Amino acid sequence: MRKSRSLAQWRNIIEEQQASGLTVAEYCQQHALSKTTFYATKNKLSASSGHFIRAKITKQIDVIERQQPFTR
Repeated sequence: MRKSRSLAQWRNIIEEQQASGLTVAEYCQQHALSKTTFYATKNKLSASSGHFIRAKITKQIDVIERQQPFTR
């Protein structure tokens, strides 16, 4: 039987997949989700939410700026 989900539920599913470390195929298989619906909904959500994506910082590094000599 087909299950209807809200966009908020799909947003949570997509975030859970990203945090899981599983590929989309693996995640969808384990949670009985259609990959086609997953990708279609993900595209729909990203198009409606602007051009920003949520990023997870995995490693922080220090940035050192080199001073350029002043030239004319």
